[in-house]
Amino acid sequence: MKKVLLLAALAFITITSQAQFIIGGTIGASLINDNSEYDGQMRADNMKERVFSFDLRGGYQINDRLQVGLMVGYKYGDTLNHYSGADIYTEATNEEEKYNTFKLAAYGRYTCIKFNKFGVFAELQAGMNKSNGTVHIAYLDDASLDQDIDKGKTTELFAKIIPGLSYQLTDKVSIDLNLGFLGFGYSHKQVKKMVSEKEDIHNTSSFGMDLRTGGLSIMDFMQDVTFGVNIAL
Repeated sequence: MKKVLLLAALAFITITSQAQFIIGGTIGASLINDNSEYDGQMRADNMKERVFSFDLRGGYQINDRLQVGLMVGYKYGDTLNHYSGADIYTEATNEEEKYNTFKLAAYGRYTCIKFNKFGVFAELQAGMNKSNGTVHIAYLDDASLDQDIDKGKTTELFAKIIPGLSYQLTDKVSIDLNLGFLGFGYSHKQVKKMVSEKEDIHNTSSFGMDLRTGGLSIMDFMQDVTFGVNIAL
């Protein structure tokens, strides 16, 4: 066993000593404003949603096609729904949901197609997301009815492949467009929250494509599109 670990360490040192160190990051944002939002159960007279995300990464460019490394990320989102009282609430109500997500993952990127300075790549990400969220329900005619609901804490383990496009600006700098809504992979989520003073644990798993459907606007897709920069040191 010691020999195997030693050989693995020597192989890693040999590969990385010949590779180029890369630092970079991505950023994404979207804003949705819809006057009539329907999710199959309830209709909001007005819905506003904001999402902002970024990640920082560091790794090695093994060759002109393969890059590996680690990343950390953060995502914030909030949604404000206004109900006139004609649907799920008996009075005019604002419902605001907020969440924060932190990510730690390893990644491997392979450039499948190269044409001059352009490239098409597939990036495998495997790691963990930690999230928490709250919902505030405000009754516009009677503030004494206001409620704050804890959405609990979510731990997600995931492995997914995300396609993207790249462009080499200089020998040292490249820019990326990551198409997360076309991602394919596996996710296991565990949600923990207190219900009637008891801890409730809910587990869900999913496998497949993240492709969004159902007549959504381009801004819905933009939630899963990020722009990135990579710099070779």
